[in-house]
Amino acid sequence: MLKTQDLFILVSMCVWETEAWTYDTLTERLGVSRSEAHRSLKRAARSHLYDASARRPRRAELVEFVVYGMRYAFAVEPGASARGMPTGWRAPGLDGHLVEDRLESFVWPHPRGTSRGRALAPLHDAVILTAGEDPRLHRALALCDIIRLGGARERMLAARLFEEELES
Repeated sequence: MLKTQDLFILVSMCVWETEAWTYDTLTERLGVSRSEAHRSLKRAARSHLYDASARRPRRAELVEFVVYGMRYAFAVEPGASARGMPTGWRAPGLDGHLVEDRLESFVWPHPRGTSRGRALAPLHDAVILTAGEDPRLHRALALCDIIRLGGARERMLAARLFEEELES
């Protein structure tokens, strides 16, 4: 059975796909243990989201799962107001896509965060550190959050942007 950390690793690998990787580089860049990364990729391979022989995520299948299954498999319930790193439509590079007054702010809780909003648990504890260093990964993970809890219109726009983000 997939875990949220598996999606975190797969999305990260898609964003960085032009780079060769080892389990040690995954550990260093993502802040996950070597064994955690190995187990995640085994689960992803069993779920047909990762091609073990080619050592890369299956993009089309990953996009399909994120767009159509993630909100059911990894439902999320926003928490109380908190300080943290912006996610959803308030993430850097996404804030101009929808009319501002209709949006609710969400953050990945972090004591040194720069924004306030409703707390939203990230896919993995390492998301905050990793996304803080990579704006493209931050956008991709924020789009996953929109897909997890947005309305139909927001999900459709986020799905299109997510697919574009993984293609670029």
